[in-house]
Amino acid sequence: MTSEPGSSGPCSLAPGLQQRLLVHLQRWARPRHSHWDRLALLAVRAELAALLAPLGPLEEHRFGVGSQAGCNLILRLPGLQSHRLPLLVGAHYDGPLHSPGADDNATGLAALVELAQHCTGPGSRPGGPSGWWPLTRRNWACWAASPWRPSSGPAARIWP
Repeated sequence: MTSEPGSSGPCSLAPGLQQRLLVHLQRWARPRHSHWDRLALLAVRAELAALLAPLGPLEEHRFGVGSQAGCNLILRLPGLQSHRLPLLVGAHYDGPLHSPGADDNATGLAALVELAQHCTGPGSRPGGPSGWWPLTRRNWACWAASPWRPSSGPAARIWP
């Protein structure tokens, strides 16, 4: 079952979500390459840290390989069953050379931030209005040097 955009049906957006996503995109859809747009990259990382830090303990994982250096932001949130592997939600905050960054990956960052804020809101706490609390731990990760994915290399410390 689907609904028209703006309706209150099952597929409607949370109030204000569309506007917040657009604001994120307007701020982050800009060149932000680790060598050629370093200041923009650092500005985006600072904005992400400011948005994620109030949600829980935020780690900065700094790394370097050859001439590449970066800093991954990792928000680790508990679940009811700590023995389970965590759910990893991630997006890279760097961008390729000469890219405005809108498709690569400002959209992913906006979705990650909004989802993290939604999943750590008052209704997602034990005893909260929804009664929902995740079973698994959750790692929200924003990584730099996007060719180095969490499955290998310096970004692997994001998981688990």
